[in-house]
Amino acid sequence: MRLFKIMILLSVHMTCTSQTFNADANTTGEIKTTEGKFEGIIDINMKNDQVLWRSDNTAKVFDASQIKEIRLKSPSGNESSYKSSELEGDHFIFLVVSSGKAEILYKKGILRDQTTQSFYPDYFAVGKRKELIPLEKKKDFINAFGEDAKWMAQYIKNNNLDFERVIDISKAFDYYNNSYEATHPLP
Repeated sequence: MRLFKIMILLSVHMTCTSQTFNADANTTGEIKTTEGKFEGIIDINMKNDQVLWRSDNTAKVFDASQIKEIRLKSPSGNESSYKSSELEGDHFIFLVVSSGKAEILYKKGILRDQTTQSFYPDYFAVGKRKELIPLEKKKDFINAFGEDAKWMAQYIKNNNLDFERVIDISKAFDYYNNSYEATHPLP
């Protein structure tokens, strides 16, 4: 039994040390996975779509297919949210830019075509059937507002929002989601 436990710890250690994780070592949060909910120190490797979770003397690496949702809080108090989603049969971890009626996700560098070395755009809308819709042009972003596209286009124009900047994308969709929630409360 002891040998088995050592082998498991060694396996986790090898997996953890062979990965490069980018988050601050003090970033805490919660992961919802296919195995349950885990709270502790969380480190996300966006390049390999993996998450390292640590708590006390326990560590575990999750890949994107196991992740449902990640909520982080940095030592400075900033909060961020991530989720896993499937695209063309592969699972990826995305930063949630805005959530609500219109959910926008961000991930840079997803290869679209190996032969041509083309990439997907960095932003995706989540469709009604939870499918990912690539957002390549300003028109695609506007269409993500659905039947509210016309008045949101006017809001974007009036506020000089630029869809080349993540902060402006977040502002537009957060405004829309908050406006929608205010005028269409859940039953």
